[in-house]
Amino acid sequence: SSQAQWRVLLAIGAVPTIFILYATVNQEENAEFREDQSTTFELLKQPGNWKKLIGTGGTWLIYDVVYYGTSLFSPTIIVKIFGKHETIPKQAWQNIVVSAAGIPAIMLGIYCQQRFGTKSVQIAGFVFIGVVFMLLGVLWKPLDNSPYSVFGIYILLLFSLNWGPNITTFILPAEVYQPKVRSTMNGASAALGKLGAVIGTFMYEPIAEEFGIPVLMIVAGTISLIGAVLTHFTIRHDSDATRLCYPRDVLYQPASVNDPEEEKEGNEF
Repeated sequence: SSQAQWRVLLAIGAVPTIFILYATVNQEENAEFREDQSTTFELLKQPGNWKKLIGTGGTWLIYDVVYYGTSLFSPTIIVKIFGKHETIPKQAWQNIVVSAAGIPAIMLGIYCQQRFGTKSVQIAGFVFIGVVFMLLGVLWKPLDNSPYSVFGIYILLLFSLNWGPNITTFILPAEVYQPKVRSTMNGASAALGKLGAVIGTFMYEPIAEEFGIPVLMIVAGTISLIGAVLTHFTIRHDSDATRLCYPRDVLYQPASVNDPEEEKEGNEF
């Protein structure tokens, strides 16, 4: 059966990983790695890194709640906008148009991130998402007889979801952590993001069924605005990392190796 074929293919994909795991699990680590590992554990104990994790991981979780929740619930939202009488080809084109909104959003997001800095774009992105969610929630019922107007706002929502945090949540962990803990904290941030995806997957449908789409949009908008606040208060400049608060033209200017102001700022954290 097709289910059995899918399971066999999935199992075959795990075979290379098993061989690599078997070859490396009993390998003895060299002295340099053990020394670096000890240093890493000491750095992980610093409270500042856990505060940063609230920023990088917490905002990643918040973003994935609204992104994956909206993406997986999108067919239902489109049916609510146009009704169940639409033909399957027409529904397919509506979903294609909505998904295509992400392409220019990502391209613009890359430019803005390089021009204005990761933190600024993430805050603006969360605010943008939150405002469009709120707008859709408030206008859902007043525009009940104008489905294409609601659809236009929904396209704008998908644009906003792909513009800011869709890019910056991946970049922030590489910018704010010291090199020796960067990969560890990046992994922890990503894990929190996947937790957010799970929450979003199971959150949307119960809220929509119990309270309706407008309330769901208001809830998602509120969550997004919390992401902006969290970014503002937990992500800050670190002298040992990229100057994420600055735009590109400032970011790549040559700087003195022993900049007393930069050293002072890094030691404050």
